[in-house]
Amino acid sequence: MFFKRYAHLFRWLFVIERGHSLSEVPFVLKQLPLGSLVMLRCYEHLQRKSLAHWLSRMCRKLRLTFLVAGDPFIALLTRASGLHVRESSFSKMRKWRYFKKQWFISCASHSVKQNLKIQAAGFDAALFSPVFHNKKTNSNAMGAVKFLKYQAFTRKINVFALGGITKANIWKLREAGQKVGIAGINLYNDRL
Repeated sequence: MFFKRYAHLFRWLFVIERGHSLSEVPFVLKQLPLGSLVMLRCYEHLQRKSLAHWLSRMCRKLRLTFLVAGDPFIALLTRASGLHVRESSFSKMRKWRYFKKQWFISCASHSVKQNLKIQAAGFDAALFSPVFHNKKTNSNAMGAVKFLKYQAFTRKINVFALGGITKANIWKLREAGQKVGIAGINLYNDRL
């Protein structure tokens, strides 16, 4: 499949949101290369804890890194591999880096300044967006050239491109000699 074939070029992060059909999730997870990341965002899901348990077990079995977004207690309860933090709650959530040193911790980012804060806090990754225009956001997309340029400022952390990434434009994010992180919400809906 697409993800495994291009594992040497990109590092994958699959974001699970409300709109995803849960019956499709196992198919996508099985296509991801070892070491890829899976993040549960679905903040309002009525069965979020149960869904997190199910995903955590599946990710361990497939040797994928499982992150719970916004709720460190569900991450602890489900033995997740880590936590994803909203940009707005970065200050209050940064303490988790000290409580759970072995966790993979990522944070949302919309600026180079935020990426530098994420790096200084000792986090592992930033989900940097929007890279390309998409239907959901009217904000200014940075484009591939700026993303690759900005990524160079924070080489100590993984920087995942998020927003508007498709099969047609993903190739613009290739950088010689370095694996670029690709985070996707709808990218994975196409059964690449």
